[in-house]
Amino acid sequence: MKHQTQCSSKTFGHHAVRCLFAASIMVLGASARGSDPLGEYHVDLSGLGYGHTSQTDPGINFGEYACGPTAAINSFFFLQNQYKFTTLGPGNGLLSEDNAAEAVNEIGSLMHLNESGVTIQNFITGKEEYLAQHGLGNRIGIEWQSQYVGGIIPTWDWLYRQLKAKQDVEIAFSWMQLPPGGGGAATGDGTAGGHMVTLTSFDFSDANANGFIDADEATLDFMDPYGGTHLSASITMDGPFMDIYYVGGGAMNGAWGQIHSAVAESPIPEPSTYGLFGAVLLIIGVSVSRLRAKR
Repeated sequence: MKHQTQCSSKTFGHHAVRCLFAASIMVLGASARGSDPLGEYHVDLSGLGYGHTSQTDPGINFGEYACGPTAAINSFFFLQNQYKFTTLGPGNGLLSEDNAAEAVNEIGSLMHLNESGVTIQNFITGKEEYLAQHGLGNRIGIEWQSQYVGGIIPTWDWLYRQLKAKQDVEIAFSWMQLPPGGGGAATGDGTAGGHMVTLTSFDFSDANANGFIDADEATLDFMDPYGGTHLSASITMDGPFMDIYYVGGGAMNGAWGQIHSAVAESPIPEPSTYGLFGAVLLIIGVSVSRLRAKR
């Protein structure tokens, strides 16, 4: 998904305004990375109010296949708790543990959930429709990287920047090998099915400073909709893909998959940019006034 910004420079010192706008983008980009030392990428949002809904909770339709809708609702708890949105629940009210199953069914219907789960395209459009129906279509923006929607394989840097900006993120992966006792032969082609979880932390120490995730360098924490539990996994790079290896226990302990899609949501504009945009606009205003005074 691309977003274009058009600037009009009419009589205001064409070059000066463009340079200031470019500088503002550089400042905003730098803010997303934060103050982590070079080669160290750490962000942990796990204590910030994610939901704990399980896709196997009573009343959830197609529960065995409802990881996508459940991961989305667990993310919406985070948006509600962090940004005080009050219409993310059923009937445009607050989400709660008591009505979470109803919310999963509502968004699952919009995502066309069935015995095969949901496609990543339907996951994205279903979230957009849910937010619009809850009066938030113009207040929460959705971004994604996906092998199947847009042809962009998710990168570790993108995941890190989304979490650093306090956006909620869901990742989808194809199982490449199931755990021992779970049909454990490696298929290598994703035919063992897939899964979707809500990302809560990213931890990467780039020991050799090559920008590539080597073995034992990075882990993810996530809310797993299968059981509604908080788990961890190590990740490594396999060419352009990130492979995810469960290390936190649970039903899929010992499995590994390949991340093919990531979807993020955040308020429009992001709260972390309010002050920066205000400062940039002030600088632009002062510069334009000075340019006019010189004419």
